[in-house]
Amino acid sequence: NIDSLIKDAKDNGEFKYLILKTKDASFDLRDYANQIRNKLDGGLAFILNENGDRLNFVVSLGDKAKKEGLNANDLIKEAAQLANGKGGGKPDVAQGGGINQNNSDKIMEMIKMRIS
Repeated sequence: NIDSLIKDAKDNGEFKYLILKTKDASFDLRDYANQIRNKLDGGLAFILNENGDRLNFVVSLGDKAKKEGLNANDLIKEAAQLANGKGGGKPDVAQGGGINQNNSDKIMEMIKMRIS
């Protein structure tokens, strides 16, 4: 339920953001991240999904987050490097994946650091 998740969104003073970690998600991560972003009034949504020995992640940026100089493609490439994987996309939406679950917490922390 996206509306209940939005209640946990943080605010860095410029935009709202939600960083979410899931396990064995059966939904389309990109679509879900876009739906969350749309409810964050120009903010950012990042979802990391652990699925067996794989990681998948997506970031979706609204206008306020982009105005602050964030780039979804850059964030995903950095996350993919930590996950020994690949990723990319557009400045507003990007996705990637990798194999190193031991770094999922590092990826989450990296995203938090980049947006704070």
